[in-house]
Amino acid sequence: MEEVYPRVRLVYPESKFTTGQPFTYLLERPAGNLLLANFSGGVDITPMFDAIEALGGVSLQLVTDRRAASEMNNHVFERFGAPVICSEIEAVALRAQGIKVGDDFAYEEVSIADDLEAFPTPGLTPGGVCYLWHSDMSEYMFVGEIVFPAGSDAWHTPTDLDNLDDLFESLEVLQEMEFHVMVGSSPQATEVPVFDLNAGKRWNIFEKAMEFLEDQ
Repeated sequence: MEEVYPRVRLVYPESKFTTGQPFTYLLERPAGNLLLANFSGGVDITPMFDAIEALGGVSLQLVTDRRAASEMNNHVFERFGAPVICSEIEAVALRAQGIKVGDDFAYEEVSIADDLEAFPTPGLTPGGVCYLWHSDMSEYMFVGEIVFPAGSDAWHTPTDLDNLDDLFESLEVLQEMEFHVMVGSSPQATEVPVFDLNAGKRWNIFEKAMEFLEDQ
């Protein structure tokens, strides 16, 4: 599993040059590794289980929204004992799909651990979130599928939305937040969606995404 940024390993797809697939990452941390999972479209990471085990396994599965979850979350739990965590809104949908949710949190800005926060970002789904990880190397914002690189310096959002106005507001919130690295998981990304940002670049990315959204 390639380290695409310090403490962040690409679990799926296996090559960073593969496109058209959702992205899943292993976040290495002393308090227990995190799996930021997007298992949409029938993703199977069981061939990577031994490699994940060799790196310390998984203590928690972070799910941004219901679209990123699948039966694979249950397989990860069975192998590593790592529960799924998500917002209370998305937990209802996941449990209805038969996905074992270990814990859920109120739909508000919340601290999950000393180094991990969740922020409500509705629009794609009613209870979607982004996760901010304060590692010893950088501050990583995991944005799921709500924004992604679309080639030629373009940035897009999904168009099959739960609520367009909510997504627009979520993008505005992210545009104003401070973080150093943005990590996405969208299968529509034209490259591995891991980007080092300064304030100007962050502003520009979300401005372009909102312009795209306005045209839909």
